[in-house]
Amino acid sequence: MDERIIQFRVGVVVLGTLIATVTLGLLFGELPALVRDTYTIRIRFDDAPGVTKDTPVHKSGILIGRVSEVDFAPDNDGVIVTAEIDADRKIPRTDVCRISKSLLGDARVEFISPSALGRPTPTEPAGEASLNGSVVRPPLRFVQPVSFQQSGRTELVGQPALPKPKAGADVYLKDGDVIVGTVVPEAIEVVGNLQQDFAKAVTSVANTSDELRSVVQRVGTLLQSNENRINNIIARTEVITADLQETLAAVNQIVGDEQTRRQLQEAIAQMPDLIRDTRETVKRMGETMGLVDQNLANIAGFTEPLGLKGPEIVTRIDQGSEKLDRLLAELLAFSESLNRGEGTVARLIQDPQLYEQIERTVRNVEELVRKARPIIDDARVFSDKIARHPETLGVRGAIERRPGIK
Repeated sequence: MDERIIQFRVGVVVLGTLIATVTLGLLFGELPALVRDTYTIRIRFDDAPGVTKDTPVHKSGILIGRVSEVDFAPDNDGVIVTAEIDADRKIPRTDVCRISKSLLGDARVEFISPSALGRPTPTEPAGEASLNGSVVRPPLRFVQPVSFQQSGRTELVGQPALPKPKAGADVYLKDGDVIVGTVVPEAIEVVGNLQQDFAKAVTSVANTSDELRSVVQRVGTLLQSNENRINNIIARTEVITADLQETLAAVNQIVGDEQTRRQLQEAIAQMPDLIRDTRETVKRMGETMGLVDQNLANIAGFTEPLGLKGPEIVTRIDQGSEKLDRLLAELLAFSESLNRGEGTVARLIQDPQLYEQIERTVRNVEELVRKARPIIDDARVFSDKIARHPETLGVRGAIERRPGIK
């Protein structure tokens, strides 16, 4: 083969290799930092497992920068991770920075918004410290969200709201800021931590099983020793059940009647009226009792003077009884005189001739009154005419011509 062709091919391969090397360097090496603008933030962790130079920095799954340096903190208490963030990527100060590992063990630094961590609301930082002249912002404190249902909607309680930043406030991280991050424990560590709890749980289950076995044995012993009583209780229960069934059948027979149901419905419908009438009756009874109390008070007011004048009243009663005795004695003497025929009244009662004379006299008086009635009527008419026309009595009356006034 021609030597020039070989040299040309080797030159093409070398040129392609140089182009690929430069391209890879631009993508993964130090050159991106020279090409793109970045700003530096430092993150303080208790430890940084697996974090090295060029470890990716993500926010919400998007690559926003890389780690440029990992070193101990000045006080040898923790690790300072320096990250170069793309200038066009803004990180809110409320985001949480943490180190996590994939299933393959690759570490990465990520910023996560509070809404992705169970929707907690961060409170304001408790304070700030300095680290070689830089500001260290302590980790944000989160309140565990507690949800409850109220009026058909879910609300989060126990989360103090973060004050809304004012216009122009510093709400994003800037070059030179130092923040505090956290480390997500690995699954193996979590399982290791849970191993002891799981062992305790197994021991608790075993103890519970032993206690349950003891309880079952006691129950078996109790059932065996009281088998006769249990059988009697079962027999009585069967009898009670049969009686209950008969009672229910009788109730069903009563309630099942259409007329009975209608009467029950009518009675239930009348219950409000009955309750209202009962209330009115109770009210009237209360009023009646009030009147009774008033009457008793009046009677007490009446009897109290009687009690005060008791001796005088008794004396008057004695005097009245003496007078009543004399009156009875006189009535007795009068009746005895009537029986003996003494006096006018006795003669009137016992003499028939005198009674007949009195009767004839009464009849004559009645006849006289009957005959005098027309005369009285004529006299009334005459007086009425005179009262109406007094001129009929003489010349004076004829001259004056006065109208008669009755």
